[in-house]
Amino acid sequence: MQNADQLLTTAQETGARDGLRNAVPAYIAAIDALIADKRVANAITVMIDLLKAQEKKKGLFARTEKNPLGPERLTVGLKFAELTKIAPPTEEALDQLGYLALDFPDEIVIRRANADALRQVGYAADAIDEYRYCAAHTDDAEVNQRIADLYGAVGRPDDAAVYLLRSLVLYAKEGAFSELAAHAETFLELRPAAIGDLIELLSPAPGDALVGRAFLLDELSHRVEHAGVMDFRQTETAREQLIALYERLVHIDRTDETAARGLAQLQAIGGIGAPQAAPVPASIFVSTAPTVIEQPVVSAPAPIAAEAPAAPQALQEAIPVAATPTTPEPKPAAPARTTPASNALAAFTRRKAKELSANGDHQGAVLCYERLLRTGSDIESLEGALDCYFALDRVQDALRIGVELVNEKADAGDLEGALAVIDRMRLAAPESNFSERRSELLVALGRPESVGR
Repeated sequence: MQNADQLLTTAQETGARDGLRNAVPAYIAAIDALIADKRVANAITVMIDLLKAQEKKKGLFARTEKNPLGPERLTVGLKFAELTKIAPPTEEALDQLGYLALDFPDEIVIRRANADALRQVGYAADAIDEYRYCAAHTDDAEVNQRIADLYGAVGRPDDAAVYLLRSLVLYAKEGAFSELAAHAETFLELRPAAIGDLIELLSPAPGDALVGRAFLLDELSHRVEHAGVMDFRQTETAREQLIALYERLVHIDRTDETAARGLAQLQAIGGIGAPQAAPVPASIFVSTAPTVIEQPVVSAPAPIAAEAPAAPQALQEAIPVAATPTTPEPKPAAPARTTPASNALAAFTRRKAKELSANGDHQGAVLCYERLLRTGSDIESLEGALDCYFALDRVQDALRIGVELVNEKADAGDLEGALAVIDRMRLAAPESNFSERRSELLVALGRPESVGR
């Protein structure tokens, strides 16, 4: 059996003897072998050389240069488009994708590869044009998601909302509820009045698609009860759908105390007897080691409907038409980190959290802070969440977030601030053991005589 280099030599010899058009199958075999050997850069170089090859043809008035691949150029182009998905685009690769998109404007695979490459190198406007062509000819949720992301990045939130909505509808139709949940909060920020339709889309989601998304359900529940955008009937329907989602999540992940608490609160509002949530450990010990997020043990999900219902009428209209343009004392698990929000969205969410907290809506404010912290820790959000947890008398959550705040302040060199947070937590939960960490901070501050006081 020939190796990649031998196959490439065979292809080159065939091309020299019989012409490149007839050597394309041999080149494809060599390229596949190079990819299997993880020599992707070599494979791309071979394909670019094929696509750039020229031969002189005698015309009526002069000799002209033409690519010798003839109709096989499309075969090579499609292979090249697929190959660019597994390697960052070089300038040469970007050029060839552009030429292929011009030569074969109806080939979605090539146009999509060109859009992806343009996005990766930062050509937002050109990428949007290519993605929009693809979106007009295919029902692809990810394509619409890409357009929404790009519109958001260039400061066009209304256009971003249109394409994000299309993406969510398509994710629901495909049963890709994990993806739907991952982008639901961004859509809520863009279109808060569409919460009822969003919950309708999410309502068939199985429990395993919601693992790590209890905070999303909390956010939806809070808005249903307090946003004032739904009438009584809509509120009742949304509440029932959210209870079902919480129940599926709790069934899958019985360690998710956030989900259990959210379910109990929502059932209490609806007058339904709520099961007793698992007790939270009485003490939390501070550690300077990075937080480790353990994956929950997944069991069989509760039975749900076999198919997702049709998308709400208001959302169906937004679908693009194809033909037209543990340990004995486990710590509460930290929420799963997601893709960082844009600076503009994070600033908006932080400002909103401060306003809600200043107006006494600590529950609404803490949901904003939790959303920010799911994309990465920052001292301002940790401090805001800590204040809200204490105001809501959620002491264990305050201790959990306080531990992270102590470490962040210490890492930033604010040892006095870290010590102040520890002292605040000791007052709130005297039984908690922060002695060792407090001693470390006092020594670092050059005050060892204070240790033990």
